[in-house]
Amino acid sequence: MAPSQERPPRPAVTNTLVGTNAGYSVQAGNIDQVNFYGPPARPPARRAFLPEYGLPPRFGPSFLLRSEYQVIPFHGRHGELAALTAWCAADEETGVRLITGPGGQGKTRLALELITGAAEQGWLAGRLRPGCDEQTLWDLCGAGDGTLVVIDYAETQPALLTTLFRAAAERQEGSGPLRLLLLARSSEAWWPQLRINAPDHLAALWDDDDTERALPVLFDRAADRPRRFAEAVATFAAKLGLPADGVAEPTDLAQDRFGPALALHMTALAALLDHQGSETPPSAAFRDPAGRVLDHEQRYWADAARAAELPYHRPRLLRAVMTAATGCGADRREQAVELLGHLPDLAGEHERVLGRYADWVHELHPGPCWLNPLQPDLLGERLLADALAEQSELAGALGRGATGPDQQGTLWTVLGRAVDRHAAARSALPAILAAGPDTLWLAGTLLVSYLPRPDLLLPALIDAIDDVTDPRILVGGVDHLPHAHRNSALKIAAAERALHRFGELPERDVAVEASLCSDLADGLVSAGRFEESLDALQTAIDLYGELVRSRPEQYASRYLRAKANYAAQLDNCDRHDEAREVNEQVTKDAERYGLADDGYLIAQVLWGRSAIFKHLERPLKAEKMMARAVGTCREAANGGDKYAAAQLPIMIMNLANRQSDLGWHEEALATIEESVRLMRRLDHAYPDPLNPTPPQILYNYAQCLLDRDRPEEARAVIVEAVHRLRRVTEFNTGSLWLLWSALRLWGVRLWKSDFSDDTVRAEYAELAALQDRDDWPIDGLRGESAFSAWMGYGLKLFEAGDKDEGTRWMNRARDLPYGRMNRPLFSDLI
Repeated sequence: MAPSQERPPRPAVTNTLVGTNAGYSVQAGNIDQVNFYGPPARPPARRAFLPEYGLPPRFGPSFLLRSEYQVIPFHGRHGELAALTAWCAADEETGVRLITGPGGQGKTRLALELITGAAEQGWLAGRLRPGCDEQTLWDLCGAGDGTLVVIDYAETQPALLTTLFRAAAERQEGSGPLRLLLLARSSEAWWPQLRINAPDHLAALWDDDDTERALPVLFDRAADRPRRFAEAVATFAAKLGLPADGVAEPTDLAQDRFGPALALHMTALAALLDHQGSETPPSAAFRDPAGRVLDHEQRYWADAARAAELPYHRPRLLRAVMTAATGCGADRREQAVELLGHLPDLAGEHERVLGRYADWVHELHPGPCWLNPLQPDLLGERLLADALAEQSELAGALGRGATGPDQQGTLWTVLGRAVDRHAAARSALPAILAAGPDTLWLAGTLLVSYLPRPDLLLPALIDAIDDVTDPRILVGGVDHLPHAHRNSALKIAAAERALHRFGELPERDVAVEASLCSDLADGLVSAGRFEESLDALQTAIDLYGELVRSRPEQYASRYLRAKANYAAQLDNCDRHDEAREVNEQVTKDAERYGLADDGYLIAQVLWGRSAIFKHLERPLKAEKMMARAVGTCREAANGGDKYAAAQLPIMIMNLANRQSDLGWHEEALATIEESVRLMRRLDHAYPDPLNPTPPQILYNYAQCLLDRDRPEEARAVIVEAVHRLRRVTEFNTGSLWLLWSALRLWGVRLWKSDFSDDTVRAEYAELAALQDRDDWPIDGLRGESAFSAWMGYGLKLFEAGDKDEGTRWMNRARDLPYGRMNRPLFSDLI
């Protein structure tokens, strides 16, 4: 697909201004659906793609900000568009791309422009419907010719994406180019998991350096913002039939908050609307543009409610109705009526009355569903938070009303985005969960790992576990939670509650209990609770032992993996002789059950044995076992075992550690360099900034570089490790020891570097600032690393002539316990 040089004029809605209503245009004209994207869609596209609408004859202010209406002309993304266009034109049959960025960054607008260009070249192109059925996905992937599928909010649709990727991988060869463009706010937890589950054919596509791209802010140059602000004001004024003269420009456009496209455009719209005879000062639009636009939007709702002669049109009620449409939505009219019947202000109303409100919202916000949300998302999230703060009983109504899977997914998605900005959304979570069905808890548990701030959602989900009545729901949640520290508290609590509930049943389900015990142990290990994990693992081993006697082909692998894990945790608890005995049993049992060729299992056993020998102070034996483990794991990974491939870098790192223990520093460096290469490859393929393994490998790599007297390279590596660990430790306090160790090592290297170097000086300033944390201990490893950072930085500043600042940092170091113990040593320096 070559970039189009000149495009024919697109079909458009012809609207004629016939008057104004409270400052908003009342328009009449062509209200038919318009396909912006070229020729009529073929049947798979009609089922798969979202319809595209032109601006309706009457619209609220929010419509002017929605990317699908393309009110503001496309600009500023021509480089990104050209790259995506070239990707579509490339020779490969199937391609995958991910574009990330915060809400309002312009992801959807860029995708729409790409869709337009693709359709003009004869491609089947559009935005995929959320919840699209499996058959439609298969038909779409096999439609032939060129097909471009854009998946918005990709992070909230893991099941759909798994099906789509399978359909893409199994399409017939020669079916024509297929491009899957995913849009998401971030790529943190959901993207690595999706790539692990992707078919090998598609997983190979992730080796491309351009697979994932973070979209930068549109208005990065502050000098351009006044012109773009004025253009937006003029465009909006023309659409609304309002005068634009005299609209004030913000005096602080240079602030970073005006860099995203939506932020600047929303401010322009708020300023324009407030200017129309309002007594609201211009500064209000600049301070809180979302609040001001939402205020004008609600005036539009009130006008529309009066025009529709709704029986009640109090602002409170209209906010509740639109909050239900935004927070839950409804595919069908009857579903919309049922949802609105849960609202406190409509409780007890006849179905005919509820239907009138459902039809009113449907006409007010046309779209693929009967109840469509207030958009852009930032406005919808603000509405939800404001309504929940104003009407506490609305939380329970949303929980009761979200009965279908799509509604529950929508509610958790909106809440997951809103909790970071709005305390009212966080406060409402317990009431929402308490009022909702068990499946609402399950939907939240399945989605929490893929939402931007899982830490803000987990407490409510944990507290709601006791209210889940169906133990099978708890099992489903435990089974599907990823094995990660950030979810460990939820996994532990749900597994413990499920085991208790299954223990109360008249008939035992041994297989479910065994699986729950294994999952409980995984959660405990992730949380660093190794001693407690032993009890759970022993129970799992006993239960699997019962099952394996009658069905070895089904349960032998799970039985042996539980035993191998048990041996590893015994070793973590310094019970090395017991660990060695269990480890040897696993080897014998693998032969007995015909699993001696299970490469990943055997590699785990050998790795565990190496750790045991290390703790028994038998370094040569430990190195030999680790070398065997790496060889076995490598063979399994080369054979297509994804779990082995994921573990291979950390196994190779451990081999390098064993070589370092023996003083084989040259061999250790060569070994860990392979680990780093594999780690970077996997990190590129499955990016997860919360994964503690990459910074652990980097920290060890820096140590190996120092052993070979390569200090400058070591310092660069340790800086990267620190930056990664800062993100990891936001959710994983178990890795703080590694961060403090890395900070200490960084400080040592900076002390030995040339302070006149601007880079060294900047790094020292960053290191000192990083240690400025009130929530970290002031003694132990952290106290020692803080002392060395502050004292070293202070001395360097003092020697460089900045005596006041140097003294300040040295005094801070002296006030730490380590500094107080050594005060006489430094009294001459301070």
